[in-house]
Amino acid sequence: MQELSLAALSLIGSHPVDAIRAAGKAGFRSVGLRLAAIPGSGVDNDLLGNATGIRQVRRALDDAGVQLLDAEVFRFSPADGVLTPRQAMLETAAELGARSVGVTSYEPDLDRNADLLAELAGAAAEYGLSCVLEFMGFSGVKTLDDARTVVDRSEAENAYILVDTLHLARTGATVSDLSALPPRYLTVAQICDVSRAGAESDPVKARAEAISARLDPGAGVLPLVETIRALPADLPLSIEVPRPDGRTPDEHAAALMAAATTVLAAV
Repeated sequence: MQELSLAALSLIGSHPVDAIRAAGKAGFRSVGLRLAAIPGSGVDNDLLGNATGIRQVRRALDDAGVQLLDAEVFRFSPADGVLTPRQAMLETAAELGARSVGVTSYEPDLDRNADLLAELAGAAAEYGLSCVLEFMGFSGVKTLDDARTVVDRSEAENAYILVDTLHLARTGATVSDLSALPPRYLTVAQICDVSRAGAESDPVKARAEAISARLDPGAGVLPLVETIRALPADLPLSIEVPRPDGRTPDEHAAALMAAATTVLAAV
């Protein structure tokens, strides 16, 4: 079975150690963790450069038999370039054994995004890390085509595109579009379901749905089986669904593993 990872957003309100333990109990082989705060998000795990915190997380990963798939998140800004403290983020991600760092952008100029990505990817390569750029309809890199353009123009061998099934649908892309994407661009995909099909032109609604209205895989209307078939067979799948009220972290991780396993059984 493909590697299943528990995305950072799935247990975003939990301490990283608790998220890791829940993922391990549920059978996930890896996790994503939010290492750097996003301004205005209210979430800051205070891990950057925190030797004690890093040791605790590293011990939890080892004890649970879980790897760190991706560390979040670098954010590009029109006014300030890279908002996240680059050195501290890369050092912390590498110390925890991460394979990649996530990147989002609110810079609308694709050439500027390519320059920022090239610079970041060059620094990340020194730590053995790749950079994974996520496209979102409410961001500066809005579509799959935008993301491919930025990665191509960056000319960075360790730069990839993060495909999220929600953003794929809400930006009007199809399974055929995904099938046409060369595997070289992919290193992970995020999986969730949604309650309705179709694109979303309202950025406020799109952002709100992405943060708080995702559904467990198989609980909605997305063609997840066909989407997964269009991806490389060995591509890690990160399950990204925020924890609903009424589920403990352990219950949520177990529910997501069960849902994802059911979907994969039909692929």
